Amino acid sequence: MPRPLRFLGPALAVALTVALSGPGPAGAADFGLAARVNGAEIGRERLERYFEESLQEKGRLVAGIRSPAAFKSMKREALGELVDRELLWQEARRRKRVASQPEVDAAMAKFRAQQPDPARRRLRLESGGFTEQGYAEYVKHELSVRRLIELDLAPRARVTVAEAHAYYEANLDRFTEPAELRARHLLVKVAPDASAEQKAEARRRSEALLAEARSGVDLGDLARRHSDDETAADGGELGWFARGRMVPPFEAAAFVLEPGRISEVVETPFGYHLIQVEERRPEVRQPESEVRDAIRARLGEERTMKAVRALVVELRGRARIEILIPLERDT
Repeated sequence: MPRPLRFLGPALAVALTVALSGPGPAGAADFGLAARVNGAEIGRERLERYFEESLQEKGRLVAGIRSPAAFKSMKREALGELVDRELLWQEARRRKRVASQPEVDAAMAKFRAQQPDPARRRLRLESGGFTEQGYAEYVKHELSVRRLIELDLAPRARVTVAEAHAYYEANLDRFTEPAELRARHLLVKVAPDASAEQKAEARRRSEALLAEARSGVDLGDLARRHSDDETAADGGELGWFARGRMVPPFEAAAFVLEPGRISEVVETPFGYHLIQVEERRPEVRQPESEVRDAIRARLGEERTMKAVRALVVELRGRARIEILIPLERDT
């Protein structure tokens, strides 16, 4: 099916895309309709196609929904979204935000350029339940709601520099790459149910290996020959890691070591370790000046989405909405 037009960022595009749900054929019987919104008809076929598209975006198939209650709940949600989109289109018309014909023509020209072969273009449209004329009307709806949002809602959702600064200060961890180190280790494993004698023997073995390492024997070579860890084949190489990745005793010992130094024997729930830090990376924080625009855009988008949701609630409160298919909630 032709993809919706994208505007105001991908998150808003998902939340605000308008679906074609205008009046159906004259004299259409109620059994062919899913809902009416202030008299505008949403057909069952449109609901079915929209429902399938929504599931596909979530990586699901209709046949994979085995629970009747879940199936009904998801279809009810899909119909609710179509109702909301129809309400936004009607509000765009009321506020005289309807897209001009040149805007629609330009969007359709872009679509035709992306699908230059007429036969393929027709098949693509038909797979979504559209004729080219119907798709042009669909595009008109989308562009009109975009105008409604951009002209009436987004300006009131703008974020000031001061607000962006406050967000930055309150969320420094989001803009900080933590300190990391690259290390290798040698593990003498001890079983959780090991006896005191077995633990003592493992520690003696660890102390002897530590003495070899400190006498000049490469810890990587020792790890390949003696480590009980799965990293033994790589000489105990652990790669880069930040705090929070290793068990606390291991981390506490590793993060105080200077590169090249070897730790004392470190006990963890896995057994006894010898640790050698090879490189360090200091904590790096993105300057506020580099992320300010992104913060303002993100917060502005969130506020705009909130404004759209509030508008939909308001529109629903004064709309005449008739649901014409049995999607009542289960009790």
